[in-house]
Amino acid sequence: MLLLSGGCEKTKEQKTYDRRMTALRKQLGSPKADSRAKAALSLGNLGAKAQPATDLLAGALKDSNTEVRRYAARALGKIGPGAAAAVPALKQALEDKDGLTIVWAAEAIGRIDPQAEPPVDKLVEIMKGSDQSPAENAPHAMGAFGPRAKAAVPDLIEALEKRGIAMHAAIALGQIGPAAKKAVAALEVVAGRGGRAGEEATAALLKIRQ
Repeated sequence: MLLLSGGCEKTKEQKTYDRRMTALRKQLGSPKADSRAKAALSLGNLGAKAQPATDLLAGALKDSNTEVRRYAARALGKIGPGAAAAVPALKQALEDKDGLTIVWAAEAIGRIDPQAEPPVDKLVEIMKGSDQSPAENAPHAMGAFGPRAKAAVPDLIEALEKRGIAMHAAIALGQIGPAAKKAVAALEVVAGRGGRAGEEATAALLKIRQ
């Protein structure tokens, strides 16, 4: 009876998921921009389970609404390798006029394609820019590429001295790992200051010294 009950419950969950996916796919085609944006955001919250919507999310990268494009890029990154079919569209999104869309598209590529090279110059430019949200997120996009982003290490070291960016830069350096060994001295200084940035710097040092 327990096995039967478990099996029935699983079937019920699958039906609920199917209904949810059908509704979100339909919502992503809504004539209302806010509805499309909410759908893309919700799909991102499903993570890898949103893989069946990869084609629609890839198409949404060309949406006329900025928030829709942002959340579509972010959702594809959360799907991960299962969204491989969207990589060409994500690479086109690197030319978007919106900084956060570019950053999340780059991060998605890093998470999806283990062979892709990071758009370091573009991400560094955004990180050094005055638009706070894209600047704070740019290091995470670099970090998504792991050791492939080692060319960004000098700029990430510099970012460790920038208020509001230091914590994010430390996380990225940790994700780059041993290839970021040139950042050890700078990370030690940040670690000694304590706070959230100090905690992330300490964690990064452990990853780099592995």
